[in-house]
Amino acid sequence: MKKRLDSLQALKALACLIVFANHAGIPCAGTYTMCIFFMVSGLTMVYGYLDRPDRLPSGFVGTLRFAAKKVLKLYPLYILCMLPVMALDLLDVYRAPSAEALLFFAKKLVASLFLVQSWVPDSRYAMAFNGVAWFLSTTMFLYFCFPFILRLVKKCRGSGGALIWVLALVVGQFALGFAAGPIERFLLRHSLIIADGKFAYWFTYIFPPMRVIDFAIGCFVGLIFLEHRERELSPRAAAALDIVTVLAWVPPVYIYWCTDSFLTGEAFRYTQLFMPASILTVYAYARGLGPVVRLLTNRATLFISSISSDFFLLHQNIIRFSILFLSMAAVPFSAIRVIVPVACFVLTVIACLIWARLEGFVKARLKRG
Repeated sequence: MKKRLDSLQALKALACLIVFANHAGIPCAGTYTMCIFFMVSGLTMVYGYLDRPDRLPSGFVGTLRFAAKKVLKLYPLYILCMLPVMALDLLDVYRAPSAEALLFFAKKLVASLFLVQSWVPDSRYAMAFNGVAWFLSTTMFLYFCFPFILRLVKKCRGSGGALIWVLALVVGQFALGFAAGPIERFLLRHSLIIADGKFAYWFTYIFPPMRVIDFAIGCFVGLIFLEHRERELSPRAAAALDIVTVLAWVPPVYIYWCTDSFLTGEAFRYTQLFMPASILTVYAYARGLGPVVRLLTNRATLFISSISSDFFLLHQNIIRFSILFLSMAAVPFSAIRVIVPVACFVLTVIACLIWARLEGFVKARLKRG
C-alpha cells in the first residue's frame, strides 16, 4: 500500500480553513483555494491509480458509476444540509405565493437532487440551498473525466511532457477567461441563457469543464511529483522551495487587494490569478520536505483534513443560520463579526463529529441487518 501523503492532506485542510474564514467574514480571498482543492484531488488520484489502471472502469456507464460512487458517499449529508434552507425557501413561497416562485423552487430542487446545478449558467442554481454544494456537482464530473485524463498522463514522456501539458492548460484557462465575455454575448444574442450578471463568475469558477482544467493540472503535477519523489532534496533546497512557494503568493495577493486590472475582473480573479502560485504550492506540499510544510503538517491540520469533506459541506449553512439567529437576537453587527468565526468553527467541528458517529452507527446497524 502506498504511503499516505500527509503534507497534501494538511494543505487540503488549510485550504478548507481559508474558505471557512472567507465565508465567516474574515477577508482572505478564500475563493482562490478552490483551485488547490481540485489540483490536490487530481494529484492524489494519479498517485493512487497511475500504476493500478486495472482499478479504473471502462466504458461510459462504468465511468459514470465510478464517479457517482466517489461522490455519493457524501450525498446523505449533502441532503441533510439542504433541508433547513429548503424550509426557509418554502416559507418565502408560502408568504408570497406565485406560480413563478414555486416553479423556480422546483427547478432548483431538481437540479440539486440530481447534482447537475453547476451546469446551469445561473449562479442562483449553483448556490441553491447550500452555497458550497456546487463543489460536489462539479467534482462528480471531474471524477468522470479522470480515466480519460489518466490515459493522457500515461502517454507523457516523463516530467518534461507533463510540464508542457501544465503550461498548455494554464494558457488555455487564461484564454477561456478572455472568452467569457464573448461567449456570454453570443448566448444572450441567441436567447440561450438568461443573464443574471454573473456569467463570468459561473463560467470560470463553477462550470465543470472549466474546473476540470485545475483537476487535470493536478494530475500532470502528480506525474512530475512521482518522477522526482525518489530524488532527495537537500535541506537547503527544500527550504528554498518553501521560500519560493511563499513568495509566489505575494504578486497575486497584491494584485487582488491593491490593484484594478483585468486580473481582478470576474473572469480571472477566482482562479487564473492564483493558478501559478497554487501549482507551486501543491507540488511543494507533495514533496513535503521543507520546514514550512513540515511545520504546517501537524495533528491539528491532519485532524481537519480527516473531517474536511463534512466540514466543507456543513460550514456555510452553520454560518448563515448563526448570523440569522444572532441578528434576530439584536446582537450588534460588530459583535457578530467577532462571534461568528470562532463559534461557527467550533459548531462545525462538533457537527462533523456527531455526523461521523451517526453515520458509523447507521452503517453498523445496516451490516447487522
